[in-house]
Parts: sequence; C-alpha cells; structure tokens
Amino acid sequence: MVAESEAYQAALVFYSSVKVAAAQDVPGAKAVYDELKTRFPGGKRKPSEGESETIKKEVKVS
Repeated sequence: MVAESEAYQAALVFYSSVKVAAAQDVPGAKAVYDELKTRFPGGKRKPSEGESETIKKEVKVS
C-alpha cells in the first residue's frame, strides 16, 4: 500500500509539471496534459465545517 501511495504521489508531481508546461506553451505538453487530465479529475475539495471556519479566520487576519 505504501508503494501505491508513493507511485500516486510521483504521478501527481509529473501531472503538475505537465500542467505547468502546458500553461507555458511548451511544445507537446498540451497533448500530454489533455490525456492525463482525464485520469486526475481532481477539483477543489470542499472544506469541512471546522476547516471553513479556520479558513475564514485566517483570511480575516491576513
């Protein structure tokens, strides 16, 4: 299970690198990004109630 987690983390690092490269118009990166984004649907995680309160407090303080 640890090896699976490490492999997934490595894949996320690669995906993030490709995403940045595609945003910077690196040749070929857009095609790779388009292929990978179907495997990493992601999206923003909704914070739980406790987390949202913490985030609101942090935003007000900053």
